[in-house]
Amino acid sequence: GVNGFSYKSGNIDELYSKVKRIFDDKDLSKSLSKRAYETMCNQWDADVVAERFIALANSILNKESTDLFKDGPCSPA
Repeated sequence: GVNGFSYKSGNIDELYSKVKRIFDDKDLSKSLSKRAYETMCNQWDADVVAERFIALANSILNKESTDLFKDGPCSPA
């Protein structure tokens, strides 16, 4: 992962494996932490979220594509 890991919902073994990997690898932990912080500051900043929400609302009102953002706020996730 770039700034974290995902796992299949309910798969405790997969979750355990990924959490253990982060705990065991301090360099990986530091790298993920740094990138997660950057993601939160850059993509989830209140101004960014507000701008994206307005863009999405305008697309809906104008009956345009709502597939505006690949990731972050207002993305299909």
